[in-house]
Amino acid sequence: MQVTGSGNPKPGPAVESAMGRFVALALVVTLAATACVGGAASAPTRTALSARLVVTYTLGQPKRSVGAVDGTCPPGARCSPQSLPGFTPRKWMLRVQRTLTCGPSGGDYANPGAACRALAALERVLHSKPRFVCSCAITIGIEPSAHGLLDGVTTTVPLDSCTYCNQGSPVQHDLQVLTPGAT
Repeated sequence: MQVTGSGNPKPGPAVESAMGRFVALALVVTLAATACVGGAASAPTRTALSARLVVTYTLGQPKRSVGAVDGTCPPGARCSPQSLPGFTPRKWMLRVQRTLTCGPSGGDYANPGAACRALAALERVLHSKPRFVCSCAITIGIEPSAHGLLDGVTTTVPLDSCTYCNQGSPVQHDLQVLTPGAT
């Protein structure tokens, strides 16, 4: 071991080599951790998509007859009584069908741009959310969904709250934008 002019011992070549390897390893670990964190945060976020979809859901409570079906059809939507499968005697609800086009925005929604943004947000959640097992109430009526072409591929996007459980109030808001009046 050598002593420097200040009286402090100077590390020998073996210690310097070990310290150099340690510094290099620490640098590699730091860069790798930054790349992982940065990679997740800097992944491209889709803000627009191309879609031509029919959104289907039900309104109101099940009724014993077609004539008893109630509910207000949203402006621009097509509504009709729908027989519910699995009920004896038969039960009926109001079936709502809406159209939504994105890229450019259109369809029968009052604000198709907001509906397209809600759809894009739900798509991001579907492709990134962890898989939870949730205890959800049984859905009575038609499972709400959007079906059609999404980025050129025929698909069905579920619009029920159970699919998006544990995802918070922004997701619930997006569902309400796409299925206004649904219970």
